[in-house]
Amino acid sequence: MHYSRLILNPRSRAVRRDLADAFQMHRSVMSAFPQLAERDRSDPESGSILWRIDTDQRSGVTMLIVQSEFAPDWNVLLGRQPDYVAAPAGDERSPVDTKERTLALSAGQVLSFRLRANPTKKLKADGRKNGVRVGLVTEVEQLAWLQRKAEAGGFRLHSVVVIPEESAEPRRTHKPGIASDQDSSGGVAIATAVKTTVTQKMTHVAVRFEGILQVIAPTSFQHSLHSGIGSAKGFGFGLLSIARA
Repeated sequence: MHYSRLILNPRSRAVRRDLADAFQMHRSVMSAFPQLAERDRSDPESGSILWRIDTDQRSGVTMLIVQSEFAPDWNVLLGRQPDYVAAPAGDERSPVDTKERTLALSAGQVLSFRLRANPTKKLKADGRKNGVRVGLVTEVEQLAWLQRKAEAGGFRLHSVVVIPEESAEPRRTHKPGIASDQDSSGGVAIATAVKTTVTQKMTHVAVRFEGILQVIAPTSFQHSLHSGIGSAKGFGFGLLSIARA
């Protein structure tokens, strides 16, 4: 897998546009993969490329994190938007960094993780074959959702903190709503204040899960890493990042 980190330039008009509209960010990310079929490049739900916006808590730097099977060509994006990336004064890191990495996983391995996800469920609806997807907005529902994903995805949760995030939805049709609460359940630490956004086609609940997990089934866990977790992957959700605990 290839992992890219782009330090975004907050003064760039294109960056501000993309941070405000996840569909535009999806288009910018996919421009680095001209080798993909047009269907995968234009469909935000394809999940062929996973990405997430991260903010460095110490420096406040905003970064675009991208995971891809294919090597990206960021020169395509930067050729159109040369001011899209920029390291702040005093930061010696390259504004664009891409590395290929092979993960060695084993049963029982304990890792720290980060996941920006869109916890949802499907409800039956008259006239709709696949039902309607709705967001899970309480901490109990979100934890149960993540535990189900863990059981199916080859890992076990040791501890989790749920952090609210704004979701940069396509602005054409969004209708925002807010729900907040705090609780603890089953020995897993949770702190949640959820902001949801409903579009004409989907519900996005932007929450960040961070904590410690244990690998139970390496093959299934590898699939979770490659394919992402949950829905709306093309809108910056589903990328599961891991590191040594």
